[in-house]
Amino acid sequence: MIYYDTNKDGGVSYEEFLQGIREPMSERRQALVEKIFKTLDKNGSGAITAADIESHYRVESSPDFISGAKTKQQVLEAFLSNFDVAPKGQDGTITKEEFVNYYADLSMVLPVDDYFVSVLEGAWEIKEESKEAAENEKAKGPAAALVEKLKVVAAPLDDKVIEAAFKDFNKSKTGGLSIDELQQIFARFEIPIDRVSVIGIVRMFDKNKSGALELEEFRDLIKAFV
Repeated sequence: MIYYDTNKDGGVSYEEFLQGIREPMSERRQALVEKIFKTLDKNGSGAITAADIESHYRVESSPDFISGAKTKQQVLEAFLSNFDVAPKGQDGTITKEEFVNYYADLSMVLPVDDYFVSVLEGAWEIKEESKEAAENEKAKGPAAALVEKLKVVAAPLDDKVIEAAFKDFNKSKTGGLSIDELQQIFARFEIPIDRVSVIGIVRMFDKNKSGALELEEFRDLIKAFV
């Protein structure tokens, strides 16, 4: 009992018990979990909110959503319930320790590293460092092809032309080109590209880690391949 009673109050809480039986994750797993948290924690505060989760968590990867058992909102709320925060409209933060502990618990029932990694990569669309480098390199070909297509349509690609193209592409009028919008741009110019490569392009130029390309970031993309 002394081993589990970390706060020395003479009793063992549920969290103390879990902490006592929780096994440490492998370095590979720990690195990916910490990378995901760092991506969500845009301001480096050491805590993330329900809104941060909602903007990145890929509900479509959930078996419950795929089977039709739950809606997107229900899947999101179920995931957030693990941290006792509300999906919208209420305050609530998740610390790095809480986030890591959640995945440490999940890690105990997923014994194979490759499967654990694939589950997290599917849920967050955030890859291990080694995979990111390869995917970024693969994404450069379609990106360069897009710039060549744009040059044919409107050369020279000066700031005024790039801004006009950005406004035309940003159908959602959000001020940032989403992954879906970028995928539509490539389809419009008949450039073959998979979603992984589109994500790679966003990852390379999304300086503020918003998950979309704003005008300046889109300009950087174009000028990188002119």
